[in-house]
Amino acid sequence: MADPAGLPPYADEWLKAEAQMGGRFVLKGNVDDIRAQFTGLFAGLAGMLPPPSDRVSAVDETVPGGPAVRVYTPVEAAKAGELPIGLYIHSGGFVVGSKEAEDHIVRDIAQRVPMVLVSTDYRLAPENPFPAGLEDCVSAYRWMLENATRFGARPGPAVIMGGSAGGNLSAAVALKLADEPDVKPRGIVVAAASTVHPDFIPEEYKSYWHPERVADAALLNREAMMACLDVVGAAPTEPLFSLLLNPELKKLPRTWLVASDKDPTHDEMLMFADKLQKEGVDSQLTVYEGYPHFFWMLPMLAKTQEMMDTWAQQLRRMLGTEEA
Repeated sequence: MADPAGLPPYADEWLKAEAQMGGRFVLKGNVDDIRAQFTGLFAGLAGMLPPPSDRVSAVDETVPGGPAVRVYTPVEAAKAGELPIGLYIHSGGFVVGSKEAEDHIVRDIAQRVPMVLVSTDYRLAPENPFPAGLEDCVSAYRWMLENATRFGARPGPAVIMGGSAGGNLSAAVALKLADEPDVKPRGIVVAAASTVHPDFIPEEYKSYWHPERVADAALLNREAMMACLDVVGAAPTEPLFSLLLNPELKKLPRTWLVASDKDPTHDEMLMFADKLQKEGVDSQLTVYEGYPHFFWMLPMLAKTQEMMDTWAQQLRRMLGTEEA
């Protein structure tokens, strides 16, 4: 039930985690402030994590003329033969973040599926306005397919995944490649992503829009989110940025969507899920109640482990390594 202010409640587990971390953390200020806070958040988290497991190897590479990437391979699974492959795109509101920050998440997914995962950096706004970051992700995906066998993986079918900005970019890359049958992805994961500029929500979805319900959002609130989105350099109606407005959504592959009800992207994810269903896309939405934006950065949460299990299961289904 909602509290007296009409806000949905936080899960007890999240409130306990906040207490252990010394209180509620929320990004705030301008882009420079947000960058410093974001970097500090992940640096603090890194100090709480165990050393990287040797069950997953990691090799750094650079895409010619493109971004730096890191290739993750689950060691024991690779001994049994070729593995499927996928691209992971990091979060950060298009203005901050790196493959290093989400190293623990990528290792987890690679081990659970199992699969080879290529995690890519990309040029960040506002120094590199849209579509620079998207172009880097497309380049990394193409490079991944061309080099898959070098890393003990089969070049297809491949998947793309990410949360927050990484989720938006995952769908955008899939849309860019949708008309190329030899390279288009088999599936995508779009978790807690912005999907439409709030000033351009279609009439049919305005009833979905309730920003007041996340007034107490942890980690990311609406103000910080807009501070990032406003400097990306994309027009608010750009269909590879405001994805809900893209006329080619029916071309998306199998899609797993993730939303949290204490997250400013919640309403946009519900709109996007409904639109994909109407367009006939094979898609599924999972909503985590009582948790904020990108909560799965904290591996000590039971809900994170539940989500990662589901994430791996969804990927196996997309890749055809598990019954649908």
